[in-house]
Amino acid sequence: MGTYYLRKEVPKRVRDGDVEGRREVYISLGTDSLAEAKQKASRIWDMQIGAWEARLAGDTSDAEARFDAARNLAKQKGFRYIPVERVASLPLTERLERVDAISNRRGQPDMIEARALLGAVERPSITVSRALELYWTLAADVAHGKNANQMRIWRNGRKKPVASFIEHIGDLPLSQITQDDMLDWRQALWERVEAGQYSTNAANKDIGAFCRIVRTISEKKRLGLTLPFSGLSLKDRRVCRPHAP
Repeated sequence: MGTYYLRKEVPKRVRDGDVEGRREVYISLGTDSLAEAKQKASRIWDMQIGAWEARLAGDTSDAEARFDAARNLAKQKGFRYIPVERVASLPLTERLERVDAISNRRGQPDMIEARALLGAVERPSITVSRALELYWTLAADVAHGKNANQMRIWRNGRKKPVASFIEHIGDLPLSQITQDDMLDWRQALWERVEAGQYSTNAANKDIGAFCRIVRTISEKKRLGLTLPFSGLSLKDRRVCRPHAP
């Protein structure tokens, strides 16, 4: 007996989105066992739907959505998204696997898939103010269980340092924040401490909260940033710890 195939009609939204020209698809289930084919069919169809949805999402002008879609599409195709320079350094066999996995439509490679599998989607430029917007969702587990007053205190303790950094340094993209920027901000906080407007403990808390916000966004959004956060605390107190958003 030959290999079983899954035969399904392509959803209309996928055809309308011009990511799949066929009305029906035949997908190999990779087995000649009817029982195994039945077990695999639903999972494989879900993966195919996921791949189409990722391709639809990848055709967008929103840099964050496009980058997330590229990571999801690479995952649906069985790969991890890595930037193009790392793809270029992979062993030849692994590079060819990625190339072979790119779909062809009308004799041409699917460029959305190609960019996702070959790491050619630019990482989004997230500013400090945008980082705070994303933080509320990406660090939701940290705030879980807090009552209304605790939530207010928690949010204010993160809004304040972000506003202070933007006031003194600017609403920079996270990738452009330098050690000099951080030291300039630290100096601004220290001047407030010297003027009696701020306590050292409050300044260190602001620095620590800012560090955790940026670290969380870099990690959760897979930005891979090298963060210039060492040696910032006042009176040698360590406030930029690599854990706990």
